[in-house]
Amino acid sequence: GHLFGYLNYYDLAATPAEKKLVADQVERIVGGIVDHGYKLQDVDGKGTRWANWSPDSLNNDPQWFEERNGNSAEILSHLGVAYHMTKNRKFLDAAQTLIKKHGYIRNMLNTHFVTPSERTHINDELLSMVYPNLMQHPIVPELALVGRQTIKQWHETCARDSIPFYDFVYNRFSGNKVNLTGAIEVLKKWPLDLIEWTVDNSKREDVHFDKTPGVEAMFLDRVLPRDEMGICMWDQEPYKAIIGNGGAREDKPCDWLLAYWMGRYYGIISAPVK
Repeated sequence: GHLFGYLNYYDLAATPAEKKLVADQVERIVGGIVDHGYKLQDVDGKGTRWANWSPDSLNNDPQWFEERNGNSAEILSHLGVAYHMTKNRKFLDAAQTLIKKHGYIRNMLNTHFVTPSERTHINDELLSMVYPNLMQHPIVPELALVGRQTIKQWHETCARDSIPFYDFVYNRFSGNKVNLTGAIEVLKKWPLDLIEWTVDNSKREDVHFDKTPGVEAMFLDRVLPRDEMGICMWDQEPYKAIIGNGGAREDKPCDWLLAYWMGRYYGIISAPVK
């Protein structure tokens, strides 16, 4: 998420002086990841729980099998952003090592999230931030072709959800198009009240629960219209029958704004959503 934000600001908004500040920040972050064995080191000198892109973990540790494909795309994307901003050969050499010695492009080609127990919208949102960076600034030429192929593989598993952020990224960078009627409807029906009131759809007579093995309990077999469910961000699960926490928190508008203005900027939607 940080690298997604830094790159958009760097490419679209920053002054020359600000570009240097952003590039220096990215060089420290990504350079530190490379220097510490492709792990993000925390202030205590230890790696954080999830920021791990090391070949030993992704390729050899069964505990990291589910993250192998997505994390391989992530680190190659990060290295591409860092090289684009700094032209530091260190990042190109690191990418070449991960690709040629450790097979990170091969890992990317296996991007599929078809096992129900492995499917989360957290991974979908992460990849929606990774692919724009990867495709706009591929650190090696072959990543552009591989990126288009793996975007298609990834999106197959979330296409039915009609989530605007995912669908707009797909339409802009995959070379293919999906129908955006559902995504536009989500933007139109997104609630203005962002307090997390609990909405319980479990007792409706027109809903059915998904009984597929591996799917969490109390998940529906379809996504309800956004004005019929609780507040659900792009990284959360819209299939939950019960969404919300009793109004204990007010959520942010960033998800809607990000998808909407991305659609406007890419020319995917050309007029205000009414």
